[in-house]
Amino acid sequence: MKIILADDEMFVRYGLKDMLQQIDREFKIWEVADGAELLGLLDKVKPDLIFADIKMPKMSGLEALKKGKERSGDAQWIILSGYSDFEYARTCIKYGVTEYLLKPLSLDEVKTAVDKASALRREKYKNHINEVRNDFVYSLDCYDPTENREAGKERFQAVVFYIDGNTGAYDRFKEELEKICYAGEDLDSVFFWNQRKQNEFILVMEAGEKDHTGKRLKYVADKIKKSFQESCITAYYMDDFAHKGGAVDEIIKIEKNICARLASGLGETNSLSALEKQVEQMGTEMFCFFHNIERFRIAIFQSEYLETINILQHIEKAEGAVDWEKNETCLTKYLSVYFPDYQWNKMDLIANMYKILALMGQKVRGEKQKNVIEEIKAYIDANFRLQLSVQNLANKFYITPNYLSSLFKKETGSNLIAYLNRRRIEEAAYLIKNTDMTIKEIGENVGYNSSRYFTKLFYEQYNKYPSEMRKKETS
Repeated sequence: MKIILADDEMFVRYGLKDMLQQIDREFKIWEVADGAELLGLLDKVKPDLIFADIKMPKMSGLEALKKGKERSGDAQWIILSGYSDFEYARTCIKYGVTEYLLKPLSLDEVKTAVDKASALRREKYKNHINEVRNDFVYSLDCYDPTENREAGKERFQAVVFYIDGNTGAYDRFKEELEKICYAGEDLDSVFFWNQRKQNEFILVMEAGEKDHTGKRLKYVADKIKKSFQESCITAYYMDDFAHKGGAVDEIIKIEKNICARLASGLGETNSLSALEKQVEQMGTEMFCFFHNIERFRIAIFQSEYLETINILQHIEKAEGAVDWEKNETCLTKYLSVYFPDYQWNKMDLIANMYKILALMGQKVRGEKQKNVIEEIKAYIDANFRLQLSVQNLANKFYITPNYLSSLFKKETGSNLIAYLNRRRIEEAAYLIKNTDMTIKEIGENVGYNSSRYFTKLFYEQYNKYPSEMRKKETS
């Protein structure tokens, strides 16, 4: 804390300085003998706390307070007086002093006044952070690239973190960001944070005019990552300061291009310009492929089944365009982080994704232990009279049509449609033997609108026509 002591009595200043150093040896203290010197020191020091005697030569503490309150910004003022004069106290209160102390001072009184000033300053600091944060986050959430935003005087810089794999680190990561944001009391340079997505966090610095290098935020980002070495954290930071609208644009750029970390490697710290260069080198096809891999992961963890099917179909179509020699290591590392139960390589990429999708379908149904093929067979046995198809069965059981067909063949040795037809024809044979329904009625009853198609399938299964089986039963 930076403190100015203003009193024309040297021994008062020495005594007060000694008490302050007893309270905290880290306090930085300046001494002046009158109000004019105090005013001259305000701009240079930018103090956090000012002790000013109410009566001094050249310019009193009260006059310095009137002239310097606005210039001193967020500094807290404590007025000292040797007179218990209520009018003095009332005037001081009018100008918003933190405390009014009568001489001689005691250590307890000084400590209480310092604690009060610190608490007020910290509260003001937190309120400022929350105000800036809410305004900034609102701009992010309501981002409109077509909006014409005027450049303000504020200067922001941000870093975007992605935590891959270790969801258990999220709460501790939030706590670390919270400590950083509320550790200081300097309103010229404040930090705030926000969680944008499940695994995405932003840390933003609003910098005062004195911070021109932009190195501070990168230092903080590197420090955070070192304390989370057990987690895979990738970070991208803005290259320079920008006004609020510009900073929002930069964060959105990072978010739009973040899937490039699948190619550049997880756990790295890079600038936005380096990220954009990486995306440019990837090319459109590769970028879209990695973007869909990222979307697949998000859809799986959000149990968006139909969305996952759509994404997986895009991945399957584009998979042949991937430069595997260049990107397989980074891609398989990413997938292994999120899906560690699978061996990831070029040959098994699509097959593994279909397996993951099938498991998600089981979870959506809430019946993890049941075999999906046995469920589908049971459903066909009970509903074969309906107009069933691979597509509507796939939709009902949360699985893709292609994967359903291949899995059904693998588990049963039979084509799914062949199984459906066999079950229908078996029921038709039963009806021929045990009812007086016409052949046409029986065909329609088991799910066939075409008598010709029904007769063809019946002959293939029993090597005789339905009419032949009926004659035999009635003879």
